Amino acid sequence: MRLATISSPHGSAAVVVQDGRAAVIEDGNRRRAYADVGALLADGTAGQEAAKRTVATGRFEALERSQLLRPVLAPGAVVCVGLNYRAHILEMGRELPEHPTYFAKLPRALTDPYSEVPLPHASDCVDYEGELVAVIGRGGRDIPEEEAWSAVAGVTLMNDVSVRDFQRRTLQWFAGKRSSRRRWLTTPSSAHEPQDQAGAGGRRATALPAGQAQDATRT
Repeated sequence: MRLATISSPHGSAAVVVQDGRAAVIEDGNRRRAYADVGALLADGTAGQEAAKRTVATGRFEALERSQLLRPVLAPGAVVCVGLNYRAHILEMGRELPEHPTYFAKLPRALTDPYSEVPLPHASDCVDYEGELVAVIGRGGRDIPEEEAWSAVAGVTLMNDVSVRDFQRRTLQWFAGKRSSRRRWLTTPSSAHEPQDQAGAGGRRATALPAGQAQDATRT
């Protein structure tokens, strides 16, 4: 199942996306139930059931890409893992890390999928990377590795924009981590072998109109 947030004359709405068409997730009175995917996830089982009903009985209409907003409009936290692909680590001349490198982005750094990303005038070292994003659906602590996917509501893709010279000025990467763009969320049951995507040996590739620009294996 693909879940997205779209704009409309009546405000934003969480929708189910199928074959280029979208259906607003509604309540029992045929009214818009959720302003975004984040609100749907916060509603727990009720939100999941509403999305499933929409798949079966929703009113699907043509979806324009200009309608697409980021799935979660105001996430509580954006936690990123750096140095997570072997080829990228080696091309930067770094040693493979023993432990993950974490950094954060401000929620306001997330942009809508087809919006323009303003580039800073103070740098000409802007870079981009395709990243796999896990959207957490429920809270937890000390979750065993074999149960990790039970806490994940879905996965999406992100274009991670970095300002490399600012990033390298200190040991803290925050200043060099700028905008990121996401489109929709795909639930784990619909994602193609999510365990392989997230586990050791997973492969990440970024394609551009001019050809493939990134192809790396996870550490």
